[in-house]
Amino acid sequence: GRRPLPQHLPRERVEYDLAEAEKACPCCGRTRVRIGAETCEQLDYRPASLFVVERVRHTYACPACSRDADPADDPVPTIATAPLPTQPIESGLPGPGLLAHVVVSKFADHLPLYRQAGILARHGVEIARSTLGGWIAAAADLLTPLVERMAGLVRQSRVIQTDDTPVLDPGSRRTRTGHLWVYL
Repeated sequence: GRRPLPQHLPRERVEYDLAEAEKACPCCGRTRVRIGAETCEQLDYRPASLFVVERVRHTYACPACSRDADPADDPVPTIATAPLPTQPIESGLPGPGLLAHVVVSKFADHLPLYRQAGILARHGVEIARSTLGGWIAAAADLLTPLVERMAGLVRQSRVIQTDDTPVLDPGSRRTRTGHLWVYL
């Protein structure tokens, strides 16, 4: 038989009821009373969605000081703007969620960047494959301390298994081969 659907998945309840006219008994005409309900579950999917985060930084000025002061002469700034939180790519387009999605799609789901660019284009956002590659490089820089720590732990192991996997570059006119070295 079919396995039950996992309990951790969110459920959306949709109820179907008879119209008021259909609730009348065909024999006597009185309104029928509900005596139960049949429930069935169906697994569904809602595609991923993109959204824009507008980061509004409020700026404040002292009305008394700003009237008289020349900004070039004033050693104490009278205008202050709220700082932005640290971003994964300073002045970059991707938020942390999108950057994580691109990295996971590439390395965990084996989805090449040209396909990811196509998926984003279907959402109405044109992002070049080279830009996505830059994001991957920036994410690699961010993860360098973690990778170095993990490599240190691997090197402390009594036994290390390694795998040299060749990879191809599908976008170039010539076939180029790169290598990934995976340690376990």
